Amino acid sequence: MYLTISRRLRNGSSKMATPSPRSWPLQVDRTAGCGAAMTQRPDLFQAVACEYPLLDMIRYHDFLLGKAWVPEYGSAEDAKQFEVLYKYSPYQHVDKGAKYPAVLFVTGDSDTRVAPLHARKMAALMQASTSSDRPILLRYDTKAGHSAGLPVSKQVEETTDVLSFLLAELGTS
Repeated sequence: MYLTISRRLRNGSSKMATPSPRSWPLQVDRTAGCGAAMTQRPDLFQAVACEYPLLDMIRYHDFLLGKAWVPEYGSAEDAKQFEVLYKYSPYQHVDKGAKYPAVLFVTGDSDTRVAPLHARKMAALMQASTSSDRPILLRYDTKAGHSAGLPVSKQVEETTDVLSFLLAELGTS
């Protein structure tokens, strides 16, 4: 879905007013779609903010609440479902030498839903793999997790950091 919308915007096949190619950000949280879009078509995005992301679809079910999501996403333990998961799993599709956009991963130690290891290992892999000079950053809070349950002050701080990153990378700050 993210790629379809991005392609339509880029190709001008939408009636919406659109910015120039590569000048829009991608900001999504809690799904693999954000990571899948940026690893499949990094050329479509200038900046990406992935908040509390699920990125290793092959092993997601081994951590925290992952087992509960198997009915929705499928399980890599089933051969047919493995094939589907592998096709879009962001972590398995980071390419050495690809020019990735600027990326900000957001997670924290107190996330009880999506294991923080997804963002940590994806940030490390992308930092080691990208040929772009764009930053691959990890915003990590040792006392926070998913936004539900965060004090308002933490929510404001996190949102400010994410929006500041996107605005700076888009050259609009």
